[in-house]
Amino acid sequence: MRTLIDASVLAAIDEVAREEKLLPREASRALLAAVKDVSAAYNGVGAGERDRRPQTLGPEARSARLHFFLPRDLGKTYEAARDLLPRLAVGATVRVVDVGAGLGASALGLAMLVRDTRPDLTLSLTLVDDDAAALRIAKKLFTRLFPALCATAQFVAGSASDFSPKGDADLILACNVLCELERGSALRADRISALVHRFCRGVAPQGHVLLIEPALKTTTRALQTLRGRLLAVGFHIAAPCTHAKECPLLVNESDWCHEDRAISLPSALIPIARGAGLHFEGLTFSYLLVTPTPPVPSRLPGLRGRVVAPPEGAKGRRALVLCYEDANSGTSAKFERLDRHRGASHDAWTTAVRGSILAMNPWPEPGRIGAEVSIEAVEEGEP
Repeated sequence: MRTLIDASVLAAIDEVAREEKLLPREASRALLAAVKDVSAAYNGVGAGERDRRPQTLGPEARSARLHFFLPRDLGKTYEAARDLLPRLAVGATVRVVDVGAGLGASALGLAMLVRDTRPDLTLSLTLVDDDAAALRIAKKLFTRLFPALCATAQFVAGSASDFSPKGDADLILACNVLCELERGSALRADRISALVHRFCRGVAPQGHVLLIEPALKTTTRALQTLRGRLLAVGFHIAAPCTHAKECPLLVNESDWCHEDRAISLPSALIPIARGAGLHFEGLTFSYLLVTPTPPVPSRLPGLRGRVVAPPEGAKGRRALVLCYEDANSGTSAKFERLDRHRGASHDAWTTAVRGSILAMNPWPEPGRIGAEVSIEAVEEGEP
């Protein structure tokens, strides 16, 4: 497991917490209770769900969001935006609007990813949120961690549900926006669709909208349903899907498609996670990268499939469940490769994990994979 958070990020968080007179990072009873409460709000647990949004829970919840949820959530954008960066031109200025920015987790995650992998890019950031105190904290974090970027960034007070993009953004970030909208309402799906349609119509022709939600069955299946609505009105899914057909994981109520990356929280936050009964190993989330522009055709021969379940291994064999397009429909099926049938190009099968994309040629029938099948890993953002 790797971690994305270094000492400088934790130091900046601690400094801002002291300046804002919030709870310290130590796993005190008050902080653990606040972390549990915010987690329950994100998960829609408890009575009065409409009022249990994280941003309405008070100052102690802000401490929990800063110390625990911000370091976790910035990692989600860091990972999900990997699919986007290869699509951006060398030396480009990327106009980014983070809608429902909160404490700035998504924008910080993107800034970290660009710093680490595409330093040729220039970010032009606008953070939008209706919580003035949260935006103040976001600005203080950027001042400490990305001072040059902060000097040109805009921090705008406004509601995510009322936000109307101008049509010139290269990227609109929306992290945890959908799960914080009105719950328990028959109008919810329509409200979400209308909001995301507005986002998708509000980016530049080559722009993208990145939606990131918790890896819960309800929120993820809602995102998969939204995917179908977006495709039906002419938008395109750049990632993580390998096809534009109906999502096969919506057929069974027990299925849902999400990421599980081998990323852990920094050791300093593990006592908080343990005390609050939350996991600290593995980063789970669901996401869609949406664009108005049709995707570039794949350079690889054969079909592509995405691993949508944990690999199954036993002595002499390895099985993967792949989501792919079959006979003009979306489907998912289990494929097994015996060690004695290992081909010259099968390293990608051995190393594939949940979320990996594989190109196989010829595409085999579900079941056993022979040595004659060519298997190649598709890198993030690669057509």
